[in-house]
Amino acid sequence: MNEQPIRLPLGLRTIALFEAAKGILALAAVCGLLSLRHTDLHAATDAFLLRHGVNPERHYTRLFIETVANVTHHHTGQIVGVGIAYGLIRLAEGFGLWRGKHWAEWFAVISAGLYLPLELMHFARRPRPFTAGIILLNIVLIYYLGKLLARQRADRKSRLSAKMKSVVSVLLVLAFAAVEAAGAADAVQTKEGLKREAAVAEFVAKRKAANYPALFDAAAKEFKVPADILKGVAFAETRWEQLTWPSAEAASPENGMPRPYGIMSLWDNKHFGQSLIEAAALIGKTTDELKQDAYQNIRGGAALLRQIYDANPKPEGTTAADIESWRYALRQYCGIPERDLNARHVLDIYVFISQGYHQYGIEWDGRPVNLEPIREETRRIVAEEKANREARMAANSNLMETPTPQLAASSGAVPEAPMRKDPNPSALPPPAPVAEATPGAAQRWKTGWMILLVLAVVAGSYLLQRLRSRSDPS
Repeated sequence: MNEQPIRLPLGLRTIALFEAAKGILALAAVCGLLSLRHTDLHAATDAFLLRHGVNPERHYTRLFIETVANVTHHHTGQIVGVGIAYGLIRLAEGFGLWRGKHWAEWFAVISAGLYLPLELMHFARRPRPFTAGIILLNIVLIYYLGKLLARQRADRKSRLSAKMKSVVSVLLVLAFAAVEAAGAADAVQTKEGLKREAAVAEFVAKRKAANYPALFDAAAKEFKVPADILKGVAFAETRWEQLTWPSAEAASPENGMPRPYGIMSLWDNKHFGQSLIEAAALIGKTTDELKQDAYQNIRGGAALLRQIYDANPKPEGTTAADIESWRYALRQYCGIPERDLNARHVLDIYVFISQGYHQYGIEWDGRPVNLEPIREETRRIVAEEKANREARMAANSNLMETPTPQLAASSGAVPEAPMRKDPNPSALPPPAPVAEATPGAAQRWKTGWMILLVLAVVAGSYLLQRLRSRSDPS
């Protein structure tokens, strides 16, 4: 519905015309003064007074003649500037009052109030009826405009209150609609989201039931291997999942890569080695037992790590008490033939050890690890392998050679991300350490934020209304 135009009071229109007339007269006077800029102002004044029969001996006439006599061309420029500014201000004020602008009404009140003390001082020195009339006129003008402003403020306040009530009502409707939409979204949750939630719940239940931390601690104590080394290897390789495969699926159908066995990722193939067979022999168990029993798999991995550790020198600057001294044994244990990928994988294990993990039923506290020497060593190995590949490619430039996979940022800092030798999303939980939100949970979070936003707007609107009502008392 279109609002009816506001009809302005006759008094306000009269004041607007009066202010505009003052501005026009000021500009006319400036134009007249400019027309006399090359004239002797004193002589022109005398001629004007004589032509109109004005007595030059009267007080105001003599004052006017003396003022004109003291005016120079420099003073003329200042007078013209002030006159133009005054005329434009009065015209703008008159236009604003005619259009009913709020700022023009305030400006008229303030300007009239500024003149009033000067006029009272002049009247105190020279009390005259004309001065008294000017003072009375200004007082009436200030009273009238002040009353008008007060009435308009009350009208604006009532209109604002009505608008705020409408806005609050609309926002409340939107909030209720958002709540209904949230309920509908939850009701039509996809089958994929439910399946994912069920898989995560099953994974968490299996982790807790398996009680892997106790198994790691037992094997670590038996074979004198740090428990965090066993936990880190299992986490980087399988996310603490006892991997079992049918005999017909010893290799991944997606990429043909051989698959590891058990929570410690033991191998039985030509590419990554026969660590499964070696580990089974060390603990006197069969390979099938290590494939099926998580604890025997952990024991076999711990025994193999202990054997490799004892048979190889320790990294420079480390002792048997340092967890960092196991990195050479870990590189041999993982079975990755490429030195750069091997070094990166071991760096990932130590990063996981330093961070720990507390999601999806895995409870593992991190521990301090001196990562910088391992990072530096990894960067050196990556650079060496890159140089070796480039040299081989240069020597065999006439041969087509498939390059070995290399690091995405091999020339600089080594990224620390887990490397899976067998991608099997159905068997592994989401990547560490970021938990993956389910579709239903994501939808609920999104809807919740929308509801909070609407409620925040409603509350802000209510507070704004309260502040306005306090600042504008009726």
